[in-house]
Amino acid sequence: MIPLLGFSFAIFSQQDTLVPESIKAPVEFPNPEDLDKLLLSVINETEEKLVQETYSMNLFAIRLSQQAINKTKSTDLKDFAALINKEHSDMNEDLHTLAGIKRIVLADTLPIAQMELLNQLLANNDKKYNLEVVSLMVKKHQEAIGVSERAVKVCTDKDFREWFESSLPTLHKHLKTARSLKEKLNSAEN
Repeated sequence: MIPLLGFSFAIFSQQDTLVPESIKAPVEFPNPEDLDKLLLSVINETEEKLVQETYSMNLFAIRLSQQAINKTKSTDLKDFAALINKEHSDMNEDLHTLAGIKRIVLADTLPIAQMELLNQLLANNDKKYNLEVVSLMVKKHQEAIGVSERAVKVCTDKDFREWFESSLPTLHKHLKTARSLKEKLNSAEN
């Protein structure tokens, strides 16, 4: 008998005449890489998609904030964009590390539609650009909060659930700041 993961397997030779034909086939042990994946990760498809979606959302916030830092003349927007860039980069670094441990592949590029949106924003004058960026920050943070709240409810993986829970205060803080900045920019334009 050979113990493997708490189970014992008997290995019989093809010459053993007392063993029925149905179990004389050679015993196939799992590939060590497949076994490693199975043991380390019991992430379901919904969790994997939520992690990938969140990573992509953070990546968009990072690229949008980097663009805003370079384009806008507004000190308030530059400061907010710098905060978004730093905190979403930190969030994505942590999420990337956790996803790597759980063997989830994350895309480091934005979808074409989001890249086109970033390019379209550049065509705006400074005031219109600022308002559109802040409006987009409000919208994207509302979406990110929704995804994180859903993930907290459906994630069975403790590490991911804790990560999503810990991201919510930061996302709420960003949303509040984005709304205040949008209000300030709107009142300055009128």
